[in-house]
Amino acid sequence: AFSMPIAKVDHIKDAIYYLQGSGIQVVAATEKTDNTLYDVDFNQPTAIVMGREDSGVSPGVLKIVDQQAKLPLKGSIASLNVSVACGAFLYEVVRQRL
Repeated sequence: AFSMPIAKVDHIKDAIYYLQGSGIQVVAATEKTDNTLYDVDFNQPTAIVMGREDSGVSPGVLKIVDQQAKLPLKGSIASLNVSVACGAFLYEVVRQRL
């Protein structure tokens, strides 16, 4: 948290529109898609939207993001803790940028 820019906003949709207008792709982490995080090009400026652990990213937000991506999971696991999922997404960003 000390080496990564983090911002708190009042309305997530306003923040998404601002980011998109600034040339930043917005990717939502959701299990409600067929695309995996390996399908996303993270070599461009990217903001990742992580949802609530109980309900995920809201449908309204899913409609306005540039891309949706999920972690590929095997077996009966439906989803991961949001902090674990965030770590996996951020690692994929780093992996692609190395």
